[in-house]
Amino acid sequence: MGFLSVALLACSLRSGTGLKNKILQSWAMGIPVVATPISVPGLGGVHDENLLIAEGAKAFAAQCVRLLESPELAERIGRAGRRIALERYSIQVKLEEVDGLIGELLGDRTCVPAAGQGA
Repeated sequence: MGFLSVALLACSLRSGTGLKNKILQSWAMGIPVVATPISVPGLGGVHDENLLIAEGAKAFAAQCVRLLESPELAERIGRAGRRIALERYSIQVKLEEVDGLIGELLGDRTCVPAAGQGA
């Protein structure tokens, strides 16, 4: 079975910090996500909008079953996840952020080529 045929990502983390790259990867591919509350801080995830959030084994399993039994819900959650991945985490968005930071650091100054690198 290929990754693209996956029905959902079950991100059942119970501890940890930092960005959860598997969620971002799944969002980018339009794969719906079920996650624990500790899995989503800082990502912009909103329950029942771009992922499903559940705490505890029974609630987590119920959300997974909910997605599996409702292709329409799975498609809606997957599309919303892809949208957030493109709007917040795409390479273009990140390059624009870096460009903005460089602009802030340099201010009105212009870059002068190093000696021997043309003029």
